[in-house]
Amino acid sequence: MGNLNLEDRQSWQRFQRILTSFISDYIDLLAPEQVAIRYDQDALFLGFTLLSDRVDDQQVDLFIHQLEQFLKRLPLAGVNSIELTFYSVTDGDALLTHCFPVTYIAPVRAIVVASERPQSRRRGGSLVRRLRGLLTNPQLGRAIQTATTTIVRRPQEAIVAAGAFSQQKLNQALTWVDTFPWEDWAQRKVQWQQRRHRRNPIKALIEDVLFIGLIALFILFGGRLLSGPSLNLAALPSQHYDSAFANARYSCGPSGVTRKNYVCLRPGMSYNRVKQILGGDGKPLGIDPKFGRNADEAKKLLVNQPKPSLFSFLNRQKSVGEQVATIISWSDGKGGTLNATFLGNRLVARAYRDIS
Repeated sequence: MGNLNLEDRQSWQRFQRILTSFISDYIDLLAPEQVAIRYDQDALFLGFTLLSDRVDDQQVDLFIHQLEQFLKRLPLAGVNSIELTFYSVTDGDALLTHCFPVTYIAPVRAIVVASERPQSRRRGGSLVRRLRGLLTNPQLGRAIQTATTTIVRRPQEAIVAAGAFSQQKLNQALTWVDTFPWEDWAQRKVQWQQRRHRRNPIKALIEDVLFIGLIALFILFGGRLLSGPSLNLAALPSQHYDSAFANARYSCGPSGVTRKNYVCLRPGMSYNRVKQILGGDGKPLGIDPKFGRNADEAKKLLVNQPKPSLFSFLNRQKSVGEQVATIISWSDGKGGTLNATFLGNRLVARAYRDIS
């Protein structure tokens, strides 16, 4: 077996498979899938999660002894010490730590001449390595695992911790805003703009106009996209207007003499429609001299017909030229009274009084 240089990706993955294979023989003691591995400054850190807080100390000591002998036989390049840490499965606290030295092997394969690296891909390769190192960092995996365990088992503590973390980050942001040299930053930007305009004023002016135009277009179209749909009823064709909902019955309350039905009455309504709204026929009170003429002829009609139909009486006003205004009253029996004046079977005036 060749040397395992932990700085090399393939050797790192190979070491993980070897360690997992060894730990799988002790699945009754710890979880192989919850092993944290970290390599930092010639030191190798291994973290194990015990399946139970109450374990046999002799079994743990036996596992530590066998693992130590196993790791000392492995040709680990660039490692001079190994630290074993055992964590609790309930709260994630460290229960036991054991550290031992190993024979140091120089990592020959990790030596790379800087001049041999491709110059064109140096920045991109460095960014990829940093991102890969961040994603494969054992500390990040263990932090995610601990946070997940806390959220599942102790959600209240997780909420409190999240609140404290948010408050800390907010305070840091506010402190940064307060301590940032805004005046110096603004002066540097102004000086830069002045130098840019002095070097080539025409080019700078064109760039400024294009930049302002793009910002204006972004605000204009972004506002339209973010705003809700607008509906201009006046611009709609006539067939899109439903006249059925213009009927008074959609704005009136239940049949009866009420204030809402009084407001619902509109001039021009027929007597039958008013009767439906108010819940029945009303009682004639007299003739309103404010509207129409020929009041004497209307009195004769009332006298000559002992019990005339109110509807037929209103229609019979056509014989006198529809110039007689008749007052008809409705009552709710609780002190509410509504008087309506009809001229030729059409409502022309109304009044409401409530003395309850």
